[in-house]
Amino acid sequence: MSEQSDVGLSVDDLMNALRVINTATERGAFKANELSFVGQVYDKFSTFVRAAQEEAKSQQPQDGESSEDGSE
Repeated sequence: MSEQSDVGLSVDDLMNALRVINTATERGAFKANELSFVGQVYDKFSTFVRAAQEEAKSQQPQDGESSEDGSE
């Protein structure tokens, strides 16, 4: 088995998974008894993506602010 250099997941990967779920749902790919499970997965991914985006946003220096070490 060959070794892959990038085996992690990124926020972009999860956003793509959300798009796949949306597309599959719009096209009727899921049975009624599967919708609850699909919705739970979608909600979990969506919550994680939003939290990651908020964290990234909060770590960016605001306009006019100096960096944490006091240098500009």
